[in-house]
Amino acid sequence: MTSNETRDPEYGGALFVPAEAPDERGVTTEQAARALAHAGFDTKQATAFFRNRLMAGQIKPSGRSKTDKRKPYLFRAEQILVAAILHRLAESGLTGDPLQEAHRVLSSWNKDEVPNPPAPTPASWVFRGYLEGHRNFGFELITVRNTQFRGDVKFSARVRQYNPETKESVGTLFLDRGPTWERRSVWATDLDPIMAHITRNKGDH
Repeated sequence: MTSNETRDPEYGGALFVPAEAPDERGVTTEQAARALAHAGFDTKQATAFFRNRLMAGQIKPSGRSKTDKRKPYLFRAEQILVAAILHRLAESGLTGDPLQEAHRVLSSWNKDEVPNPPAPTPASWVFRGYLEGHRNFGFELITVRNTQFRGDVKFSARVRQYNPETKESVGTLFLDRGPTWERRSVWATDLDPIMAHITRNKGDH
C-alpha cells in the first residue's frame, strides 16, 4: 500500500473534529475497509467508498490518533455500520438524498420521540445491541410524495428492532411531513447479516 493510499483526505464534514482522539479508541480507515470488504468489493474499493463518504460528511471521525505519526482519523465502530448501510443503498442505485437521509437517521435521535436515548446514536444503539446478543435489527427508507402543490418527492428513513414475540418494534420513526404526503415505495435491509459480516474474524471469507 502506498503512502497516498494510507493518507487520510481532509475531512469534508460539517462537525468539528478534535485534533487528537483523547482516549485513542476507534478504528482507522484501513481497519474499517477490511471490515467492509466482501466478494466483489475488495479493501481498495471499500477504502475509496469509506473516504468518499467521509468527504461527503456522512461518516464522522471521532478524532485523530496521537500515537501514529501519520495522524490517521479514528472512527467509532458504529461508523462501519453506517458505511455498510450507505454502500448497500448505493449498490441499489440510491445516491444523493437517500444517502444523506440515511446518515441523518443513523447519526442522531429525535429527542421528542426518544427523550432518553439508549445510546449516543441510533447506529451505536444497533451496534451495541447486536454485540450484547440482541437481534432483529432493520433499516428502512421510504419515498413520500406530496399529493398537493408540486408533487415533490422526499425520503425518510428509520432504524428498528422487531420483537417476534410481542410483534412490536422499537427505534426511530419516519419523519412525519403531514397529511398531504403519501408513501410511494420502501427500501429495506436486515442489519443482523451486516453486523455479522463487519464483526467477523477478518481472516474469514
